[in-house]
Amino acid sequence: MKIFSILAKEKRKTFLTDSWLPIPITKEEAEAQKNEKNMKKKQLVAIINSLLISLPKSQCQKFCGLNNKSKVELLEILQEIRELHDNKQVIDDTVK
Repeated sequence: MKIFSILAKEKRKTFLTDSWLPIPITKEEAEAQKNEKNMKKKQLVAIINSLLISLPKSQCQKFCGLNNKSKVELLEILQEIRELHDNKQVIDDTVK
């Protein structure tokens, strides 16, 4: 049980240091954090996964193995998913 708690503490520490960003002080810092080109690979994967939830499973299967992709590929995938998401909203709006 001790080994598990040690591993859990290490994973928690890694998650917090990799996932959280400092609070921006200036407007320039805030804009830099929003810029996807400045984001880390893990942050891009998290954003992509959060957007994939709203797409049908048939389209999600195309975007597997995100952790093995390069940052450039992830940026392209993110753009493609956003376009799919925007097209889905246009279709949903016309149906209503």
